[in-house]
Amino acid sequence: MGIPNQVAVSCAICETAFTVKASRATQSKEITCSPACIAELRSRNVIAYRGSAETRLAKCATCSVPMQRKPSQIAKYAKNYCGRECAAAGKLGVNYKPITGKYLPCDNCGELVWRTPATLRKQVFCSMSCAAVGKRRLRGPRVLRVVKQCNNGCGKTLRMLPSVDAIGRRFCSVRCAHQTIQGARRGLPGRKWPAEQRQKLTATLRQKYNNEWSHFRIRRSLSMSGKGNPRYRDGRTLRPYAPGFTDRVKMQVIKRDNFKCRLCGAPRLKGTHVVHHIDGEKWDHSLENLILLCKPCHGKTHARMDRERSLGMLLNSQAG
Repeated sequence: MGIPNQVAVSCAICETAFTVKASRATQSKEITCSPACIAELRSRNVIAYRGSAETRLAKCATCSVPMQRKPSQIAKYAKNYCGRECAAAGKLGVNYKPITGKYLPCDNCGELVWRTPATLRKQVFCSMSCAAVGKRRLRGPRVLRVVKQCNNGCGKTLRMLPSVDAIGRRFCSVRCAHQTIQGARRGLPGRKWPAEQRQKLTATLRQKYNNEWSHFRIRRSLSMSGKGNPRYRDGRTLRPYAPGFTDRVKMQVIKRDNFKCRLCGAPRLKGTHVVHHIDGEKWDHSLENLILLCKPCHGKTHARMDRERSLGMLLNSQAG
């Protein structure tokens, strides 16, 4: 029992008999049985096309209109059509409904343009250039720009619409506006002030700092000096180091600690580490009393030493 809808055909290359679907048999004149035969058929079509570049006359399968076709196209397709409508009519038959449309003149140049109901618009143009000209004509003539000089005196000109000119634009850039508007109060950037204006400003600032802020400066200086400063440590930070704390001694400590912080192990970079006195005394520069610390660890160490010293002073006062 044979398979339904199967038709017996022969390969166009090797002439081997085999069966295919009926739709495939009517689709093309030349049917192949394997990928190797398909490649051979394509190479033959290419050779035939290159050998004869001239087109041939063929009739449309639907409307019988003569048309030019390449030899490869005639050999490949069983039926040739002159357009999409004829191809759809030949494949779909009586159920096909052709697309209704009409030719309309371009609103700019008058050239006929095919429009369907889906592509029909109020304005018809054949190209983008015609659309640009036609839409500009509908909006009216082009408005002339107003040309003015920048009010800052930089020499540049401004081209603007009359509506923008009515708002009052007078500068070509924000820089020119800043120089003109703010410069009238604080002086023009990059320009020298007049001698009379500079003298007035100097006198005003001297009177302000000497009279109005004199009491504030004095009170601030007194509050931030000595014990009033939150970082005050009984004045020992102002004491000088004893002789002998030289760069040579510091380098010996740095090399001994392998260029790393003794607490966290951070590597030493330029300006990131300091040589610290373990007991906090500035006169003992022995290598046993010196270690290399990074700045964060150095600050934490001094804070811990300050807390221990404050706790010791408190305990001594209570014992006494």
